[in-house]
Parts: sequence; C-alpha cells; structure tokens
Amino acid sequence: MLQEFAIDPRALSRWQTYSHFVHDCGVENGRLISDFPNRWCKMVSEACRANANCSELELKKVEFDLQHRVPAKLVAGSRSYHFDGTDWLQQAEREDVKRPFRAIISDANPRTHQKVLVASELDKEGDTSWRVSRSCSVQREPALLAAIAEPLLRISRQVRFVDPYFSPDKPRYQKSYCAFLERISRCNPQLLKVEFHLEFKTDRRGQ
Repeated sequence: MLQEFAIDPRALSRWQTYSHFVHDCGVENGRLISDFPNRWCKMVSEACRANANCSELELKKVEFDLQHRVPAKLVAGSRSYHFDGTDWLQQAEREDVKRPFRAIISDANPRTHQKVLVASELDKEGDTSWRVSRSCSVQREPALLAAIAEPLLRISRQVRFVDPYFSPDKPRYQKSYCAFLERISRCNPQLLKVEFHLEFKTDRRGQ
C-alpha cells in the first residue's frame, strides 16, 4: 500500500540527510514523496545551495538524484501552496487537515503537531509513522479497489490492467472498470494510455 509523505526541503540540505530519507522512498518501498509544492525539487536544491556546510560535491550528488531518480518517487497531490513567504511547515500542516499525509518530515516541530516527525530524531525502524506495509487486504468493492490504487494511478504515464478472467459484458466487471476509469480521470487526466489485457470470450453469436 502506497503512502504519501511530505518532506520539508530544508530538512534535506545535506547529502547525508537527503539520502537517508529520499533513498527509502519509491513505489518499491511503499513511500511516495509529496510534490508539495510542485517546485519541491527546486526548493531542495535551493536549500542545499543556501547551506554553507553543503559541499559542492554534495550539491552535485543531490541535484543529479533530483533530476534522474526522484521524479519516479514523487506524487502530485494538487495541493494548495502560497508562495508568499508563509512557512512550508505551516502550509503542510494546513494541507494535512484537508487531505492527510502519512507523516510530515521537518527539521523542527514548533507547534508539537502530532503528524510532524523531526528528521534528526526519527527512528526509521521504530517509528510506526515511517514504517509502511506494502500489502493489505481490501474488500472486492469497486470504489475501495480504485481508492487503494489511486496513489499509483496518480504517478503513472501508462496503465495496463491484466486479468484473463475480466468479462466486460458482465455488470460486476463493468462496475470495477468504471470505478478505475473514473478515478484515473480525476487524479491523472494527463495519463497517456490505458490498456486492458484479457482473454475475453462471448457466447453471443455474430460477435
């Protein structure tokens, strides 16, 4: 099951802390980084440049990783962000009320927010907010199945459904089909292609 984490760019201003968190994210690890705001990568780079203790080599490693590896770990949440000087952490806490993150990683927790984890204090093995289960039991209800798949659908460019038993002429399959397509149209309208791979056989003559 994929979980969305908000990570404060300021908490990643050195290669050591950057790699400590970012390299544990990705679909294969069940953690996606919220692209909050949609210039998150640029803000991380700016945070490193502003840190006098971040060496040129560290900066190059961070920027290479941001360009070549991080995009596959980001999830666009279409969240509101105001570039008016308002603190990133305050805005993340506000957005968590509207649509919760799994956790918010920052370099401090001045308002003792229950969702905020302080980067320097986080125990990745012991903290239940950081640990995620990569599998779960879900009832075979179309809306529930589509909802659980949404984080993955949101970051995909192409989607392939592979089910040899799928029968598009039967109502129970049509409901699932419609639920997934409705979810895709809402969360990822830029999706390039949706394919269904199946072994469909019909009893109707002339088809």
